[in-house]
Amino acid sequence: ISSLLELNNTVYAATPEAVFSKSKWSSGEWDNIGSPGRLVQNFATDGTHLFAATAKGVYYYNGGWSAVPGGGSIVTIGGNNMVFGYDGENVYKITTAGIGNSILSKSGIFVGAGGEYFAFADGVYKDGTPATAVAGSPSDIKSACGGDGTTVFVLAGSSVYHHGSSWSAQSVSLSNPLSVSYFKYGTSEERVLVGS
Repeated sequence: ISSLLELNNTVYAATPEAVFSKSKWSSGEWDNIGSPGRLVQNFATDGTHLFAATAKGVYYYNGGWSAVPGGGSIVTIGGNNMVFGYDGENVYKITTAGIGNSILSKSGIFVGAGGEYFAFADGVYKDGTPATAVAGSPSDIKSACGGDGTTVFVLAGSSVYHHGSSWSAQSVSLSNPLSVSYFKYGTSEERVLVGS
């Protein structure tokens, strides 16, 4: 599995060959919903649509797969509220209508996005025209994901950082932590998972 995402109580999982879905409440079989193209790299969502970055660019799902206009050079995406895409040189906001103008020109390792934010290995940036670096951002970032609403979690070193209006941090006692994920159940129960 190259990517896993929940959207509107449906869980989506990508393999190199296809994308599968099922209700998050189901213990039954997965449904094959086809593939947007070779080698799905990762998923993202704008809160309404599922987006997939592939070896041939970025696609969205709306009962079938459609290419995002102008998204052929996008190599990775991220987001749970807004979708940000990176082509190796520039970051773009992505919608089903296409990609806009670059909001940040940068080389580096794009590690993920969440809420109004996206992260590179060396820092977190907030959406804007242009995007701006977030003060107090950690470095050595390995993973980023969206929290509730427009917030973001980042895993840097051996700590998980959360940013909404300010930064907070919690150290984790795992050897070689690699990824961070956020899940919300109902209206109040929240979990942050760290993989190693």
